[in-house]
Amino acid sequence: MATTLSHLAVSRRAVRLQSSRWTRARNWGSDRYVIAEEKGQRRDHLSPEARSLAMSKVHRRDTSAELRLRRGLWRSGLRGWRCDVPSLPGRPDLAFSRWHVAVFVDGLLWHGHPKRYPARLSEAWREKIARNVQRDRSVDVKLTALGWQVVRLWDAEVTKDLAGSIDRVHRALVIAGAPAEWRTEP
Repeated sequence: MATTLSHLAVSRRAVRLQSSRWTRARNWGSDRYVIAEEKGQRRDHLSPEARSLAMSKVHRRDTSAELRLRRGLWRSGLRGWRCDVPSLPGRPDLAFSRWHVAVFVDGLLWHGHPKRYPARLSEAWREKIARNVQRDRSVDVKLTALGWQVVRLWDAEVTKDLAGSIDRVHRALVIAGAPAEWRTEP
């Protein structure tokens, strides 16, 4: 079904006016916004078209945490990385190819943070996130087998403690052979 601007406007109005249970969906003359659900699962408060639009805005690269880390690394004097390298397993967010250090900035939900993982997710979402975590572990093993050192940072960790995140990357680079004095203090 093609999404039109008027269709999205109607769905946005429906979202604003309706409760999360979609009790007023019939008032719009159609039940197309009512999302079929299994017993016990939570309903989505957005129509399928609005959810698709919202999910299309989620970026794979250049997230705010990733940009913040890159700016912090640059200010502290660390240089020499490449972004989103497709030739490496897992497409690391930052790859220091000279020293074989791969840096990933993982989102709390998408990569299954143990303390921030919401229990209310449907079984399909739990399975998807479990596959993401398994893929992360597989990528770590593949990169290690290729001689790369892997640094994984949570996006909230980068946001709350940028200096600590920069230190972790710097320590990995020093272990990999980069000169310790290479970094300047911010």
